Amino acid sequence: MRDNSNILDVQFSQPRTLDKFITETQLAQRWQVSKKLVQKQRHEGTGAPYVKIGRIVRYRVEEVLGFEDACRRINTCEGEKS
Repeated sequence: MRDNSNILDVQFSQPRTLDKFITETQLAQRWQVSKKLVQKQRHEGTGAPYVKIGRIVRYRVEEVLGFEDACRRINTCEGEKS
């Protein structure tokens, strides 16, 4: 029988480091909105990028920060970004 115990160690030790994730509840708290709004945005495709493994939904902190930066506005005349 083949020993696969080190496969994950090798894959995670490659260039990418372990990412930090937050839950939808933590994201809602960060944005000071309801968890339901975060779920709605995810369903509509208008929210931050997410990872779904089975029934578990998580948001990569790095991508949440990028999403927030992309949503940043200087004035109300800028309009909606596509």
